[in-house]
Amino acid sequence: MCGHPGEVIPPAKTDATTRETARTARTALRVHHDRLIDGTGASPVDDAVITVDAEGTITYAGPAATVPSGPTDASPVRDVGAGGRTVLPGFFDCHVHLAYAHRAHPGRHGALDPVLVTYDTATRLRQTLDAGTTTARDLAGLAAGYRTAVETGRIVGPRLHTAVRVIGRTGGHADFRLLDGTDLTGGEMAQLADTVDEARLAVREGLRAGADVIKICATGGMASPAAQLEAERPWASHRPQVFPAEGM
Repeated sequence: MCGHPGEVIPPAKTDATTRETARTARTALRVHHDRLIDGTGASPVDDAVITVDAEGTITYAGPAATVPSGPTDASPVRDVGAGGRTVLPGFFDCHVHLAYAHRAHPGRHGALDPVLVTYDTATRLRQTLDAGTTTARDLAGLAAGYRTAVETGRIVGPRLHTAVRVIGRTGGHADFRLLDGTDLTGGEMAQLADTVDEARLAVREGLRAGADVIKICATGGMASPAAQLEAERPWASHRPQVFPAEGM
């Protein structure tokens, strides 16, 4: 591999190497003096303790009085005092578009610098996780590579399920083209399908792109400048249908 004179560049890490590095860098965690709401419907637990092993698995969550004894070896444990704060399970956000900034119109996405979009998306993933959302379902615009990047420790973010693109019909909610046919989304947000065969092909291409779910917008909406809202029942303009991609 090329580099400066005398410089030795190591081979790129494989996904397996990246995962192993991330795993070995972790330490066990113990959170104490917290108020625990465990998400089961049970009453909150005051003065609770939560323990997590080095693999990221929660091994205990409950009253401090009944916490099991820790490991007998000298494994490092990060000890965090919550100071009476409330601890909750991670949240699920079932409809996000993480590749798009807040209030950004998808029809302008293709005009942006793709490198900056990538960095901004990675920042939003980290912010989403920091806000307490540990699983997010992105329903158009997020490439499957972001999911892999999170899984392999390349970037920090929530567990991701992505539709990659939304499937819609010409003039419908997923038709972001200008009246002259120009698609300023860069083709990353939607794929149009007007027949059964086109819809079947769009599903196959979505799966090929790594989609976890298939999203379909079958009616009109506000995103298309050519949509006829009066004829498309605008009160039902955005009714996405989401199906698991597995087994399709």
